Amino acid sequence: MDDWYFRIVDRCLLDWDVMQLFPGAPQDEYEAEAYAIAARLPGCRCESDVQQCLYEVFAAAFGELAPERDACKKTAERIWAEIKA
Repeated sequence: MDDWYFRIVDRCLLDWDVMQLFPGAPQDEYEAEAYAIAARLPGCRCESDVQQCLYEVFAAAFGELAPERDACKKTAERIWAEIKA
């Protein structure tokens, strides 16, 4: 996996903080999810693929507490824009 992908995803997840864990959580709170998403990015062909990836990774990590797929759209768009820049 490309470390560049990880840095982009990690920054976007920290900014998004979809699980509303900050400010109390450690800065590496979403690191496992960021690695999982970054590893899948090379297979993504569009924003929708990134959105699905975000949804699946968070659903696996947080179960029914995870965000709905639609809630992942804005962050997926940001990640896609940054990796395509």
